[in-house]
Amino acid sequence: MKDTHKEYFVGQVAVGVSAVKIPVAALANNNQRGILIKAYGASDTAANTVPVFIGNAQITVDDGFPLGPGESVTVPVTGEDAVYVVASASSQKIAWIVV
Repeated sequence: MKDTHKEYFVGQVAVGVSAVKIPVAALANNNQRGILIKAYGASDTAANTVPVFIGNAQITVDDGFPLGPGESVTVPVTGEDAVYVVASASSQKIAWIVV
């Protein structure tokens, strides 16, 4: 199978009580279709203590998509779509990779 990715775009984001944008602008000029987001869990350097929530710029812990410690989700993203994450406590963390 031929690898069609020219580069891999990955990162980690500190998450707290204010929504933070996951920097996925790399999608604008590539053939990737989304972003895989993983909340830090027990097998990572420091596990999250609360779920993080995925959504748009107005995301809150009351209306976002919950992602518990150690869980992951792939979110379809195209072009300049923005994905935000927030938590009910500070010092949480996610890792992401463009897929």
